[in-house]
Amino acid sequence: MTLPNQDPSPPGKSKNSFWIDWSAWLLFGLLLVLAMWRPLAVPDEGRYGEIGRWMWQSGDWLIPRLNGIPFFHKPPLLYWLEGLSVSVWGAHIGSLRLIPVLHAGLMMAVSYQVLRRWAGASLAWQACIILGSSLGFLIGGQYINHDMLVACWISIAIWCLAWSLEQSLVQHKKPSSGWALAGAAACALAVLSKGLIGILLPGWVIFLWLLLVRQKQLWRACLALPWASGMALILLIAAPWFVLAEAKLPGMLNYLFGIQQFSRYTGAGFNNVQPWWFYLIGALLLLGIWSLSLLALLVHQFRRSKALVQFQSANDCGQPQACGQRLLQLAWCWVIGILLFFSIPSSKIIGYSLPVLPALSLLAALGWTL
Repeated sequence: MTLPNQDPSPPGKSKNSFWIDWSAWLLFGLLLVLAMWRPLAVPDEGRYGEIGRWMWQSGDWLIPRLNGIPFFHKPPLLYWLEGLSVSVWGAHIGSLRLIPVLHAGLMMAVSYQVLRRWAGASLAWQACIILGSSLGFLIGGQYINHDMLVACWISIAIWCLAWSLEQSLVQHKKPSSGWALAGAAACALAVLSKGLIGILLPGWVIFLWLLLVRQKQLWRACLALPWASGMALILLIAAPWFVLAEAKLPGMLNYLFGIQQFSRYTGAGFNNVQPWWFYLIGALLLLGIWSLSLLALLVHQFRRSKALVQFQSANDCGQPQACGQRLLQLAWCWVIGILLFFSIPSSKIIGYSLPVLPALSLLAALGWTL
């Protein structure tokens, strides 16, 4: 599989920069129009939007409340940002939907920046156009709930950690502490978005990738990551709210982690019970028309025992074919690992699969080039 017209120019000087700028802004504008135009969907949007509005109105930024009752189904990042948005733009639907819209845009922007460095501007542009025009982006990106927030931060964490390790392998030096700490900060914000999956899923994807790549240099690079400073950063960002909320209302941690997360994951008594293959169909629906490109890639790889991604040139990569293969392996580990994780519980919701959108878009972009 050869990717044509890879641009070896450094970031900021790509010949595709004009088109990615305008294309991205066009898709982001479409998302924003959808967010402002669509009426409120109940019960979820009404519930989550009201919690954020009440935080701003009451001045209580510690305890999320619904109709005055503490509401600890999820951590508070969504409500904090909604409250801030309402304080600036006023209490209306657009203020509340602006939060998932901005997170969808951030997910696309970070995906483009990492892919441009890893694979060149052409593939980065294709993947981000697919991401921005997918149904998952255009629908999930303007829906008031926690799903796009956690999808954004999990995606950023995976991109940053994987790129830090990839740089160390290509440049034969220690992993980039800047990218690694950015990944740690993204994990912390993912925890504040939806709980422990903010750390568990990025770690799970990176672990599967290391197993699949099977290179000792990557394992050594993983050990050389700034673990102490990374964990300190996660605790500094994420821990204070959990400590203060538990002190204010003892038993909150048991309810949030014990019931809403662990029991919901392992139990069968919750709503939205779906068959094991639910997310396989859901992944195709998230991509929309681009699922045909993903299927083309699957057929191509099925027919070839070893389908390598061959780069004509790529930034800072002395072995472009090996770099491309590792990127392809990361994308498959990302998609399969997260969908497998969410397929285990009986309760399944399509929004849970939003974190795989950047990886699906990358795979569809590779299928597009066949």
